[in-house]
Amino acid sequence: MAAKLALQHDQNLISVLSNAAIANMEIGDEFANKMNTGLMSLDGAKSSVEVKKHFDALALKAIDDKLNPLAQLYGAQSEFEAEKSTYKRVDILAGKFAAALEAAKAAQGDVTKDTEVKRLAGELQKMQSQVTSVTAEKDGEIARLKAEHEKAMLNALIDFSLSGKPYANKSLDAKTNVTIARAIMTEELAKRGGVIVNENGMLKLKQSATPELDLLDEGNKPLSFGDFTDKLLAEKSLLEVSKPATQQQRVQVITTPKTGEMDMSAYEAAMERSIREAGGEN
Repeated sequence: MAAKLALQHDQNLISVLSNAAIANMEIGDEFANKMNTGLMSLDGAKSSVEVKKHFDALALKAIDDKLNPLAQLYGAQSEFEAEKSTYKRVDILAGKFAAALEAAKAAQGDVTKDTEVKRLAGELQKMQSQVTSVTAEKDGEIARLKAEHEKAMLNALIDFSLSGKPYANKSLDAKTNVTIARAIMTEELAKRGGVIVNENGMLKLKQSATPELDLLDEGNKPLSFGDFTDKLLAEKSLLEVSKPATQQQRVQVITTPKTGEMDMSAYEAAMERSIREAGGEN
């Protein structure tokens, strides 16, 4: 799950997971499964064959719906239905229109045929307008679905961050504690004129009126999401009282100079200490 959110090397996440209280905290299977299966990175969505098929089907069905009445009008219904490719269906209708225009032009002296030429020209213009309209609708639908995906990713990041807090009320399940924390956080951000944004997998606090500017604390310094939530939830007595410093092990992540890979030995040692200390308390 951390990899999907690009947080597998995040110092704050490693520190949180190395805490003894967090290591022994149980998160309900239903809540954890929904978070894990419901997440897809933006890169994953862009390269997903299923996502592409979904968007293509939406766009092409709308075009077929617009073309079908024209196929009936010009006696091309059987050909139209036999051909499954939308792009080839357009070619079929274009051929029918061209043939009808040529037939009408061959009898220019006939007033009725001249009227038919004008009518067919109008139909062609109407078809072009319909295709343009469908393209615009498709682009709008893609933009809407993209916005929904980005919103889902943001909500998943927030829930993931809040689910790792050491909540004081152990009688409530993780999902309920997260719901309460989000409600308090949302209300406080509204008072401050702030908003949460997702910047490459990192939660940032911005000014709602000017989202390109950071939300500032009382000292006019950028306010981090972690500091904001920890302080707010502590003030509302939602979090456990801090344990002695000996139980709050800090993890130092070292990068090997030769390979550039993360040395996880310190992290693993901290996890072992947390497990041993948790066992000693019980």
